[in-house]
Amino acid sequence: MTPDSLDLKSLDAHAVRVVLDRNGQIRDFSPRAPALLATRSDLHGQSFRSLLEAQPLDLAEFERALQDRKLWSAEFPCLTRDGHRRARLVLVPVVARSGEEHFLLLLSELGAEPTTGRHLEDVLDFWDRAPFAQHALDTTGRIVLVNETWLSWMGYDREEVEGVLCFEDIVTADSVGAFRSQREAFLQNGFVRDLEFRFRRKDGSTFPGLLTASAVRDSTGRIVRTRTVFVDVSERRRAEADAQVSRTRLSDCIQCIDNPIAVLDGEDRLVFCNEAFARFMGLPERDLLGRTFEAALDFLIAQGAKQLDAETAEEWKARCIAYHRDPIGSFDDCVIRGRTYRVTDRRTSEGGTVVVLVDRTDDVRRAAELETARVAALAANRAKNEFLSSMSHELRTPLNSVLGFAQLLDRDREPQLSTRQQNWLQHVLRGGEHLLQLIEEILDLARIESGNFVFERAPVDPYDVMRDVARKLEPMARQNGIAFEVEPASTPLGSIEIDRRRLAQVLHHFGTNAIKFNRNGGRATFSARMTAAGWLRITMTDTGPGIPNARRSALFAAFQRLGQESGPIPGTGIGLTISKMLAELMGGRIGFESEEGKGSAFWVEFPAHAPTPQSPTHLACTPAGPRESPRVRVLYIEDNAASVDLMKALLTDAEGFRLRVATTGEIGIQLARAHRPDIVLLDLNLPGMSGHETFVRLKAMPETCEIPVLAISAATSEHDIQRAIDAGFVGYITKPLDVDRVVEQVRQLARPRPTSAG
Repeated sequence: MTPDSLDLKSLDAHAVRVVLDRNGQIRDFSPRAPALLATRSDLHGQSFRSLLEAQPLDLAEFERALQDRKLWSAEFPCLTRDGHRRARLVLVPVVARSGEEHFLLLLSELGAEPTTGRHLEDVLDFWDRAPFAQHALDTTGRIVLVNETWLSWMGYDREEVEGVLCFEDIVTADSVGAFRSQREAFLQNGFVRDLEFRFRRKDGSTFPGLLTASAVRDSTGRIVRTRTVFVDVSERRRAEADAQVSRTRLSDCIQCIDNPIAVLDGEDRLVFCNEAFARFMGLPERDLLGRTFEAALDFLIAQGAKQLDAETAEEWKARCIAYHRDPIGSFDDCVIRGRTYRVTDRRTSEGGTVVVLVDRTDDVRRAAELETARVAALAANRAKNEFLSSMSHELRTPLNSVLGFAQLLDRDREPQLSTRQQNWLQHVLRGGEHLLQLIEEILDLARIESGNFVFERAPVDPYDVMRDVARKLEPMARQNGIAFEVEPASTPLGSIEIDRRRLAQVLHHFGTNAIKFNRNGGRATFSARMTAAGWLRITMTDTGPGIPNARRSALFAAFQRLGQESGPIPGTGIGLTISKMLAELMGGRIGFESEEGKGSAFWVEFPAHAPTPQSPTHLACTPAGPRESPRVRVLYIEDNAASVDLMKALLTDAEGFRLRVATTGEIGIQLARAHRPDIVLLDLNLPGMSGHETFVRLKAMPETCEIPVLAISAATSEHDIQRAIDAGFVGYITKPLDVDRVVEQVRQLARPRPTSAG
């Protein structure tokens, strides 16, 4: 420490100051010194010992402090203007401006404010324990003074440093060169700031330090000493290195991204971009940095890079800037140089913007391809549906004749068919029914796969459906020697919200399989119960041979008959497939359990409901009332001769009917107006005027508007049936005709009038 490194004015305000040389001679003193030391003589050059000889002090301690240059303090009596008082004496070794070793002697009255001692202690403590290292160099570069922080950081003892080491001894070889290169500038300016050197500790380890130095000059301006402060910047450099690694890693990651990315500062100028953005703009990065967002838009417009479509360049630019200023969501897709980009801006915490462009060209192309494929698939699906509808009609029309006349032959007793002919006839009936079933199931499968399957939901009592299915299957079961029954419920069951007809279709598949794949004298049983999950489960249990484990995985696959493809048991192989699809489409589940040699149990379940069941129907049936005439007058509008012959045979055989036939819609309208039939049977697929158009005209005429019209068609889709019912038909009969059902339905729907002359 040097006297000029202390605040002398502050010291003089609180204490008496005396400067001694190494021999104890007074070199300087403050104005108050003579009064405190009780002398009026000039103090310059006097020995301070002579002033203390009259005082009871241990001068030996004073001498040792001078010799060893150590801090020393003592109390002594002094004579002031106010009388005798005690004073404190503090001796501090210092270095003069010239580089000579001096002592600073501070004297303060003990009765005075005690701030002087504390102030000095604070100054000395700040010097030694400052959070930075301090040292002083003489003109040769030798270290003459260091603080405690310096010693702690460097690992030396004071006697190993002061007056022993030079600055070049405590830095690395590279730093020595830097020190020497800066020496001329320091000697000229007397000051250097924030020079980085590599300091070497006593143990050989090194650390980076940031150094600031100032020169101490004498009265002639000559540099006599250097005061230096340096700080350890190891942590700072480590943090900077880590930050640089992070920045490099982040930059590398951003550069690896194919999407163009740009970062703009708070003044909307580009400060960073990746290579993809440079390629997008068509300029190197160095030419992009510093450009504003608006300038980048102007460049793209000038290059003709933006496909503008219906808007002008200025309109597009205005929209871009408006979004950039308030970026909510993403900007709409832009076509730049033939590629499609989606732009997303995000604000940074510093007020800048990160701009990301996502190349969606491939996505747009794939979307267009998918849309083209979707349109083609829809067209193909429509074509398939039209084909199936057409084929359904073309197949059902001849099949109508085959099954219809076969049923008539089976019922006809005059003339009596021989046993052999009866056997042949049964083959015809079974083959026709099998073909009809195949047509129905293939059409159902096509409708389900195309998504055009329509359901009519209503509360349904499952036992009503099970009993109806059981009644229809009873003849088949009896013929195969199977006992078919419906097991009564042990507890009341709720209803299920479902399409009754489709549930019956599923249960019919279960029942026919239980009959066909059963043993002679076996049993097939319908049962229903509530599951723990609150679902109503309907089960068909049989006593057949069971299903082999190896074949169970293919049970619900289409056209899989589990080894019966060439066997004697008839079937299409898609009944269970359709049943599974129907159950799942109606919100249910389907499954089975089977044990080889003992039988199988197929089940379907749906969520149960409490409402009272009501069975839906497609037909608006009118109950039959008392007849005014025993003969029902029927007008049949049909162009197919075989279908006409079949209907004639049906109604003639049933008796009580009078039939007229029209082969076109136009003729049918004339006959209806002239003869006022009790019911019109109208084929919907007529040549010329269609069945639907014929129906509309019949309903538009006052003479025929009240006559019930029953639709007959080979089209069996839900859409076709519902369209006819919505139009006002009283019912819908599908081909091939069920002989018994047709006759009964015509009887119920007809409205007979008194017989007229016509």
